[in-house]
Amino acid sequence: MTKPAGEIIKDIKKRYDKDKDNWSILGGKDTKGHYDTFIAQPPRLWQIKSEPINPFQAIGLGIGPTRNIDEEIQRAVMKLGKPINFQALFPQPKDNSAIFVRGIERFSTTATNRLKKEYDNKQHKVDSKLTKELEELVNKKYPSRKTMYL
Repeated sequence: MTKPAGEIIKDIKKRYDKDKDNWSILGGKDTKGHYDTFIAQPPRLWQIKSEPINPFQAIGLGIGPTRNIDEEIQRAVMKLGKPINFQALFPQPKDNSAIFVRGIERFSTTATNRLKKEYDNKQHKVDSKLTKELEELVNKKYPSRKTMYL
């Protein structure tokens, strides 16, 4: 089931506050230009798919945690890519607050695509579902973006 990115981050933060060991973040872009962010604490893995709305704001959806990927493969893939600074603000509309996330992630489109391929057929469907739902959400909230560059 997909959820807004803020809800996924809230769940991750609760887990992180209990156990701060073995976390990693891997980012990349899919073929449509959306950002894929994988957050892992093996054997758990979350995926957030997002699209920038402007230089200061993005909109995203996610799933997780999932456990249907081999832990060794997950650990190896999550170490690929170039390390870059990562920071994001995730609004929490229910209590009018926000969660600020900051750290180092690895960025590699090749690695995120490989990670998606390692999942079973359900993951392909999940990635397609995230893409479709994100595009619908962006078109609903920001309809002018569709014709912005025509």
